[in-house]
Amino acid sequence: MSEAMICSLITESQDLQYIFDILNQVLDNNHVLGSIKDVQTALKEVSLEHGREIQMNLIFEENYLTGFNFSFTNEPTKTTATM
Repeated sequence: MSEAMICSLITESQDLQYIFDILNQVLDNNHVLGSIKDVQTALKEVSLEHGREIQMNLIFEENYLTGFNFSFTNEPTKTTATM
């Protein structure tokens, strides 16, 4: 039996700003973004260059992608709001 993961929201303004800045760099630079996997890879690469890795988490309900959020890999249970 799997246990439900307890999550909380990232609320620190400097953490949210860091994620925002990394996302902007990924979208503004010459990354090949042909798939969600490409976006996830670019986020990892760019965030590691800046010292704190972020990840894009995909949210599924009944096998359908219903949203996504972001977290730091060292704190996976603390996420942004799901979009």
